[in-house]
Amino acid sequence: MANEIEWTFLSSIALETSGGTIANAGFNSGDGSSITTSGHGDWPLCDLELYYAGHGTAALVGWMVVNVYRQDMDMVGGSNDAAAPSATNKTLYVGSFALWQSMASASSGYFHLPNVPLCNACIFWIENTTGQQMNSAWSLTCRPKSYIPGA
Repeated sequence: MANEIEWTFLSSIALETSGGTIANAGFNSGDGSSITTSGHGDWPLCDLELYYAGHGTAALVGWMVVNVYRQDMDMVGGSNDAAAPSATNKTLYVGSFALWQSMASASSGYFHLPNVPLCNACIFWIENTTGQQMNSAWSLTCRPKSYIPGA
């Protein structure tokens, strides 16, 4: 149909290309590259993609998730950062990657989290809630997007 809204995407931004192990209930930032307006051009949303490189030694039991939080940077004039997410500071939760039910320990895979809000500058953090240590070599990628009028 004519004049429908369509998505348009910018190039992907590698936030973390080979993250270290993350203990159960631990946090790690995708700080290989923070996101700034020069990277996302003031686009309002992004899709996040997680490459999950496996975990511990046993299969996951039930539905497990890896939570995502956003830490806003350079607020109020450019030099003030929000506190980093932690077990006691989960203030800017933006979504969860739902892992496969009963995922085997040696399994790896890609997981998608759409329509995550962006701000001028930010860092995304992940929280491992699988009940096991998350293996190293995980990666986190951001793909900014916005709406455009359709043809």
